[in-house]
This record gives sequence, C-alpha cells and structure tokens, in this order.
Amino acid sequence: MPQIINLGYLDMQLKSLIFLASSIAFCLGATPQGVESDLDNILSQVNTLDNDIVAFPDSGGSLVNALVCNFRFCIES
Repeated sequence: MPQIINLGYLDMQLKSLIFLASSIAFCLGATPQGVESDLDNILSQVNTLDNDIVAFPDSGGSLVNALVCNFRFCIES
C-alpha cells in the first residue's frame, strides 16, 4: 500500500522556508538586482568549474583519481 504524504504539512514547510528566506534577504538589505547579480556570478563560477572538469585529462590518471587524492590530502591534514 503506498504511503500517503501529508501535502498540507509540506505546503506549510515550504511557506515557512520562503518566509524565512525573504526575512533574511530583507534583513541583509538584498535587492532584486543584487540577487540577480549574485546568481549570475554563481552561474559563471559553476560554468567555469564544469569546463575545468570536462577539460581534465584522462591521461596520467583520471578525475576520480585526482578527487580521491585530494580527499586523502584533506583527511590527513
């Protein structure tokens, strides 16, 4: 039997989250233009990261090997 999800509860959580995010933005003095600028900046950084990941060579190792090596370094430090 499928589990019944209480949509009213989820709707209330979503409204609370939106209210909280709006309150924080208001308190920090965020403007729509500032938020749009920040989102464009994040998009640019994500695109740069994606391009760097795609350009990472498979010769001499792989991206997975590099990530494992970096993870090990972070754990040991």
